[in-house]
Amino acid sequence: MKRIILVLLALIVMPISLGFKIGDINHDGSVDIADVVYLFKHRNIPLDEGDVNCDNSIDIADVVYLFKNYDEMRKPVVFAETFQLEPHWDEGYCIVVDADGKKFVILKEGAKNPNIPDAKVFRVPLKRVVSGDQILLGTAHITKDDTIIDSIKAMQYLNSIAPKYKNELPRLYERYQNGDILDAGRWTKPNYENIINSNPEIVFIYKFKYTESMKKKFDELNINYARTGAY
Repeated sequence: MKRIILVLLALIVMPISLGFKIGDINHDGSVDIADVVYLFKHRNIPLDEGDVNCDNSIDIADVVYLFKNYDEMRKPVVFAETFQLEPHWDEGYCIVVDADGKKFVILKEGAKNPNIPDAKVFRVPLKRVVSGDQILLGTAHITKDDTIIDSIKAMQYLNSIAPKYKNELPRLYERYQNGDILDAGRWTKPNYENIINSNPEIVFIYKFKYTESMKKKFDELNINYARTGAY
């Protein structure tokens, strides 16, 4: 899930640079071969620092990844203005604030709920998601993680998006052909019946004027949603 969140942040529009150096394992203010050597010798460091390939573990694969990519990691990381992230992965959770200011707590399996006030709690991985934007699909494409596609039970603009990206997202097209994904309509005319029938844990939608009515309807239906701020 950490990997998914980081990719989502990278894809959201209107970024700002925070200047944080991923890969600065030895905390000397730069990312270079010294960090590769340090990571090779010290792998008992916090997950958020040493898991540079974002596979939720620290091992020799991270050392190799850092060796191959430390030049790129010297560049400042870019995050989104309308999406906030407060990771506590060593304690098994992460706090996320969406474009509307709604708080979510993402819990790993077996992790203890930190009881953040006014936050909706989700245990990952999610199994039933409605996609009302393409950020989720972009994440699946970049990470090559078909479990993201398999979690999508309904999708807006399904009949145009699935065929369009059949080469980039073959698993999406396969599930579309098999009728495994319900058509959730479009922004201006959502198919609420199919959205309800998909029994979603959460619906992801853009934050812009065309989704204001969807937001109100989801509140009425008591359906969880997050707006990404991509527009």
